[in-house]
Amino acid sequence: MLEKKINVQNRHLGMISPEINNKQTDQWYAYQDAWLEVPLWGYIFVKWPSSKCLKKLPGYFFGVRWLLLSPFRAQVRLGFLGLWSLGEIIMASVIICGSILIGVFNFQDTVLLGELTEIPVCLVYSLGTRNSIWTLLLVLPFERAIFWHQMLSFVVVALGITHAISAWDPSVDGLVFLCAMGTLVFMSFPPIRRRFWDFWLRVHWVLFIVAGVAGMIHGASGIAVGLGMWFADILVRYIFMACLKYPQKVEATSLPGNLVMIKFLKGDFQYKAGQYIFLCVPELSLFEWHPFSLSSSPHEAYVTCIRVLGDWTKRLHALVSESQSPNLNIRIEGPFGTPSVDLSSETYKCILLISGGIGVTPMRSICNDLMYQHKVKGRMLKKVWFVWTLRDLQMLTDVLHCNDEEKENQQADTCVFLTKNSEASESLDSASAASPEVLFADFYISPAPQNEIRQKNVKTGRPNFSEIFEKMAGVARATGESKVAVLVCGPMPMVNDISRISIQKSTAQVQFHAHSEVFQL
Repeated sequence: MLEKKINVQNRHLGMISPEINNKQTDQWYAYQDAWLEVPLWGYIFVKWPSSKCLKKLPGYFFGVRWLLLSPFRAQVRLGFLGLWSLGEIIMASVIICGSILIGVFNFQDTVLLGELTEIPVCLVYSLGTRNSIWTLLLVLPFERAIFWHQMLSFVVVALGITHAISAWDPSVDGLVFLCAMGTLVFMSFPPIRRRFWDFWLRVHWVLFIVAGVAGMIHGASGIAVGLGMWFADILVRYIFMACLKYPQKVEATSLPGNLVMIKFLKGDFQYKAGQYIFLCVPELSLFEWHPFSLSSSPHEAYVTCIRVLGDWTKRLHALVSESQSPNLNIRIEGPFGTPSVDLSSETYKCILLISGGIGVTPMRSICNDLMYQHKVKGRMLKKVWFVWTLRDLQMLTDVLHCNDEEKENQQADTCVFLTKNSEASESLDSASAASPEVLFADFYISPAPQNEIRQKNVKTGRPNFSEIFEKMAGVARATGESKVAVLVCGPMPMVNDISRISIQKSTAQVQFHAHSEVFQL
């Protein structure tokens, strides 16, 4: 009877493979997969412990971590500086004021000034790692960690110049360190970095090593801590992950609109919904690694990821299109990525997922995973609203039905929310807040396609995000919820709009907590 009930649930979700899901139908509990936010540290401190007592520690750790950090995650918009959390404002103030005080009060003490400069240097190296200890401790996504990596680099150069002036007779190794760091900072300005990305990446690595070695020769032995963390991260990513742990042969498919889909059997590959991986295609280059968002969900039998835009993607698209075999040799590192809102617990039961263009891929993954946890594992959710704005009707079909072949062959799970029998066939705009259905979806296509659109939740024109937030606030109040998680991925202008509206529409009754992802170098 139980097996029959599970199979009925699977058919309702568009899942065809009960034997796969039966392995994963254990009851959902908070922070079940939170250790995957940083796979290296998670495996060492979370997944490795075998005793029953130690197995309980991860849930306590992640729960206490979010409890301690939540007061500092309140967000405010600082004009042209964008959206900042209270914790980031405090951290930036400490860094700026601390650097000024160090330079002013220790100007005459050259040795002490040099020793204090070692602290930001170590932080610069440690924040440049993808398997970062700061992600584990502070829920600091790599994309945001890079901001602090850049900010502290400016601090290092400023303190280095102050130290050189204080010494009056700087040594050669000290000048090499200062010149290497200064060149790194100059070349990392966005216009230069994006225009000469491949060259910048190679030079960045070389100068990073030169600066570290020169600094240690100069006497800053503390730099070895940060440099050691950076080297360890490199070894884990390029030796353990890319060469030993993950599959090296995948199936690649070229899709219309310069889309490329990579697919491989999940096997032992573990990841969290919404994450991304870095891929290297040796046939194109051994030194180029590019991010691919995972569009599949952890419960699916196949891992799929989609990439669009950029010269490298066009070369990959041409390679896949011209190849007579769908198989492609690659290298994989990851998974990476962690949301800045707590989706691993029942903190949020109302969730708003917004995406623009190819930014739908991580949102699709998160949506499917949430609904799987709700329908199969018993997680409590009240409303999930999926909003996607795009320009091409073909992309709607390509991305959301990317597993149709497996559906027909009954080999894998398929898309949860855009099927004929899915509850997401109705828009939340036309539904009552008291509706028992959990998942709703709206797709906005602009400009309007020439062909007639018959599906009622596919609309033409741009969405009115202010009205969407007001509707979602009403749903939250009607269901007794005071917090709504907002996740957005897409072009920067749309992300900025959503971040701004999240603050504007937050009230004492309903708070919108936003997490954003953007695609840029």
